Amino acid sequence: MKNFGVIGKIIKYMGYSLLLLTPSFVVFGQVFAASDGGYPWANAETIELATYDWGYRQCHPTMQSAQVCTAHTKYKYGVKYYLSDPWRYDVRNCTSYVAWRVNKDFGISIPGWGNANNWDNAASSKYLVDNTPQEGDIAVWEGLYGHVAFVTKVYPNGMFEVDQYNNAGTGVFSHQLRSSASHFIHVKPDSVAPVKTSATTKPQAAVAPKVENSNSPVTKPEPTIVEGTKVPVPLNDSTKSTFGTGPFPSTEGTDYLLGYSADIEEVNVYAVNHTNTKSGKVEINQTRIKDGNTIFQAPKVSSLAAAGDRQSKFVMGDYNLDKKLDLFVLEPTADNKQTEIVVLDGNSNFQQQLNKSTVNMPSDNLQSSTFQVANIKKKERPDIYKISREPGKTKTKFEVLDGAKKYT
Repeated sequence: MKNFGVIGKIIKYMGYSLLLLTPSFVVFGQVFAASDGGYPWANAETIELATYDWGYRQCHPTMQSAQVCTAHTKYKYGVKYYLSDPWRYDVRNCTSYVAWRVNKDFGISIPGWGNANNWDNAASSKYLVDNTPQEGDIAVWEGLYGHVAFVTKVYPNGMFEVDQYNNAGTGVFSHQLRSSASHFIHVKPDSVAPVKTSATTKPQAAVAPKVENSNSPVTKPEPTIVEGTKVPVPLNDSTKSTFGTGPFPSTEGTDYLLGYSADIEEVNVYAVNHTNTKSGKVEINQTRIKDGNTIFQAPKVSSLAAAGDRQSKFVMGDYNLDKKLDLFVLEPTADNKQTEIVVLDGNSNFQQQLNKSTVNMPSDNLQSSTFQVANIKKKERPDIYKISREPGKTKTKFEVLDGAKKYT
């Protein structure tokens, strides 16, 4: 049972399988924990990254006990692998982790619910399913193959924290602060329907993360990141972190992106400085693995003019398949009825323009949407994937801009 989450570039880094994504999709920052969350099949071997298959060369003892050794097997180079956990979900996928977690915490067995995007439907005949999170719930996201996670904390403002596996194709355990999900399955024993209360009586069991008022005065940061500048937020706030690159909140004038450079086989952080820069151009800083991805190099000054109030979205991706990351810039047109897509060549330090096209995609929700560049079908040009939620609606909208047609 697969959870493909957000589509992106799958790479191998420090023993982990990573599917790179833009921080905008990593809602409020995803933390890749140093531990495996206690998950017993974290050491399953990688079989096929493109299909998120992990498994064992011998049937795991717990799988033998559950008699699921033949539930899902796969061959690679003539070697047979066993992929299924005791509940018949594939190991190191989100569904497997959540099935294991609720069994460990509550003694509940939930086999046969299928892909993550079907869990809320499958659970509705036995469990309460609604739109209000509670601690111990299963959070469900229905997009594409879907994603599920285990809710560990809920804040008064409706935001919640989750433990999860294989979010966006990482194949590893992570912890994340989220603001919404498609549904919540109340599996915790004695779980009752949440009671909506007024603002004056709402319980204050936890302190909600601070959200800045848009009308409050803002102190503008230094517009250009110079060489040696430290990455803003270390992983887990721990100096012992081996991968100190996130979460990365966008600040005024700067967006932080993750990217995998195939030519040097490195995962790096990119700071895109797009507003009121010293050079008057959009500037891109990059970290280095040898510094633990915690210090930025000198900026590369692009050919794209900076703006005083830029409402663009930025994504890193390989447009021309030269193994160099290029910068995709999605800009709103003046009437917000269309979106202009500009691609700057990373091989020329973002000086040359590889593509410029205008697409019939309304740009009034650019800032609230998530974009990812991926070349899943190995075409001449990668596609751009857009995930958005229309105001007042609970469903997530998924769109694909065809790279073969230059996104038009």
